[in-house]
Amino acid sequence: MAGLRSLVFILSRLAVPVGALLAVPVGAIERPVTFAELNKTGTAALDSVDNRRWVRSRVMEYDAGEFSRRRSASDRRWHGTDFAPVIRIDDTEPPATARVTVMADFSRPELPISGNGAWRHRGTAWRDVRTIANHAVGTQNGRGGYDDSYAYLTGFGPDQTAQAVLWIDPAISNDYHEVELLLHWADSPGSARGYECNLAWNGAYAQIVRWNGPFGNFNYVVDQKKFGPGIMPPRTGDIFKASISGATIRVYLNKNDGKGDQLIATGADGIFSDGNPGIGFFIQGDVDPTHFGFSGYRAWSD
Repeated sequence: MAGLRSLVFILSRLAVPVGALLAVPVGAIERPVTFAELNKTGTAALDSVDNRRWVRSRVMEYDAGEFSRRRSASDRRWHGTDFAPVIRIDDTEPPATARVTVMADFSRPELPISGNGAWRHRGTAWRDVRTIANHAVGTQNGRGGYDDSYAYLTGFGPDQTAQAVLWIDPAISNDYHEVELLLHWADSPGSARGYECNLAWNGAYAQIVRWNGPFGNFNYVVDQKKFGPGIMPPRTGDIFKASISGATIRVYLNKNDGKGDQLIATGADGIFSDGNPGIGFFIQGDVDPTHFGFSGYRAWSD
């Protein structure tokens, strides 16, 4: 089609790790690509007779909750019965490298969260994240100290942004319910390191915390307890966002009130320059871990 400069792939229910397909230069995939190549198991049953298109991929997205079964000629979508690769038009000039975007709506109940292998957690001293009732929440019992629940993605560049839609159960009470956006995260069975950007359920604080690796070993980069008028407390549907560019970390809250992303915390720390975005949760004491979570998530890097 004349005038089109790039195409966007959205890959749903990928049978291979997300990062294996996302973190690639544009030029490396500028050739005809079949859906059979994208679905390594070869189980896609396509309803289109033409399953090849020239690819200059600017953005590649993974949406763990998309299970459409229809074809729309207007946006050139082809949906398989086992997974749903989609070609969508994007009339913008692609940058030098592919931009990684990952999306999740937590519609599939999982313990631990997996997303067909997209989410990872290897640290044995910390708790898993679960998805239930269209929310991502933690699994702590409140008595394990700093055994936060966490999960993270792979394949992202160093300048990265993550955002999540907040969900708060009306029955929530007591202190020390936190949701967390993770940046530059990496782990091993005995270590978890990176940056935690957290938010208290009642708006008492927003912190940027550097995890150094060993259990309970961390430093506060920022401990913010004063905010502009009307920002706190958070509400269901607010958008919690964190980004890192170079060594600068910024945390925002969008109240859906027309004011956009409002900065609630910022700091600088250059200890970790690589790693990936993720999500986390923390409770302490006799607290229900399912009362504060995320109903949607998106992360991207350039």
